[in-house]
Amino acid sequence: MFILTAHLLVTLAKLARPGGLRAVAAESLAVKHQLLIMKRSRQRAPNLTSTVDEIKTIPCTPVSHPFVERLIGTVRREYLDRTLFWNRGDLERKLDNYKAYYNQHRCHTGLAGATPAERSGVPAQPIARLESYTWRQHCNGLFQTPAAA
Repeated sequence: MFILTAHLLVTLAKLARPGGLRAVAAESLAVKHQLLIMKRSRQRAPNLTSTVDEIKTIPCTPVSHPFVERLIGTVRREYLDRTLFWNRGDLERKLDNYKAYYNQHRCHTGLAGATPAERSGVPAQPIARLESYTWRQHCNGLFQTPAAA
């Protein structure tokens, strides 16, 4: 009973947001589609158990995968909105540069000011002192971080 009540409250909260009706309809359609796929797969191979569950993102519903949506938003706001790219190869090269900056040099408040590389065990960069430092440029000069001189 509790699960049904919670589901009802969440659905009502989704409906109250702008574009909520479209999001709830899209979610309902995605669930129906997933159930149809599961039913067909059970009919084809009834003794086969699935070991990998596929998770689909629901259109117009950023709350379905908040961590991925936040990363995409960060990349767009911090980098893609300020950068021009000419073709697919150029975009891939620029995104690789941003990925290196994001994981190795950009401080994350969720990690207590550390970088993801430091958190994973990679040795930290030497700390720059106020008496002697230089600026290290990333992503063609779009970002700069202090470096020990």
